[in-house]
Amino acid sequence: DCILKIIQVHLGFNTRSISQEIRVQPPDDGDSRFRWLGGAYYESFNLGSNQGLEFGPDAVTLGLAPFAGVDRAQFDIDTETYALFGQASYDITEALTLTAGLRYEITHSVLDNFDQAFTPTGGNPIPTLVLNDIGEQSSELIPRFAAEYRFNPNMLLYGSISRSYRPAVANAGTLN
Repeated sequence: DCILKIIQVHLGFNTRSISQEIRVQPPDDGDSRFRWLGGAYYESFNLGSNQGLEFGPDAVTLGLAPFAGVDRAQFDIDTETYALFGQASYDITEALTLTAGLRYEITHSVLDNFDQAFTPTGGNPIPTLVLNDIGEQSSELIPRFAAEYRFNPNMLLYGSISRSYRPAVANAGTLN
């Protein structure tokens, strides 16, 4: 009965997310060729992590680690996103509708309480990296244009052009 203890992975994550969107638009009277809507969006996201690699005595014997012990990292990332948006559609004909929209988004992200340490088996933790208040902020104006053509009530051709956007956020994955 031979069990090798080489490397064991420890992963622990906690997340919390809250989002809310508010839209305003006039009632649809069925006769209007012009339609619009506007709104605001908010999101708060928190990621807490405690993860590590445990190197067993066999990892040292095989040359995979210089010492037996646990290499651990923990951190918190808080991200908040705010956005304002609007969209207007106009029926050019009974079959053809054109739509234009615009969204302005701001994202703020902070990496906090980043603590990385190596604890040798039977020893005390040796801090290798400690960081606090590492932030990223980005904002973007995101346009959208669309056209739809209704051949009949059951067939629709639709095309949309919009700008893609991925906000800059704090990322602990590049640190450990």
